[in-house]
Amino acid sequence: MDEHRTDGHELCLTDAAALPGDRGSPAPRDASWRARARLAYRMKLGRETISVDTVGFRILQFLAAHPYRAYTRRRIAAAVSSRRQPVAAESLDHHISVLRRQLGFFRDYIQTVPHIGYRFKA
Repeated sequence: MDEHRTDGHELCLTDAAALPGDRGSPAPRDASWRARARLAYRMKLGRETISVDTVGFRILQFLAAHPYRAYTRRRIAAAVSSRRQPVAAESLDHHISVLRRQLGFFRDYIQTVPHIGYRFKA
């Protein structure tokens, strides 16, 4: 998912490595910058830029691919896990909590579905 439109807003998910540094200055290209860039993504919603971690980005991308469809914690964890960053179903609530905190005002995009798991509200 590259973008998702809701209520006149545009949600764009972009790899932080592709974005220049803050205030238009070029981002440093040393090894430590590359390591940090792989751990974060930036999203734009209207004029606001939001940074999220890699697992949060994958969760948001997975849920937003099928708005309003509820997924179990186990299904979400399996979909967003990788060899480098395995995600356990038991830790998904924590990842969702962190993602909601990172989304700030837009945290309501991730909805809890009682006795099932989570869904994305379009």
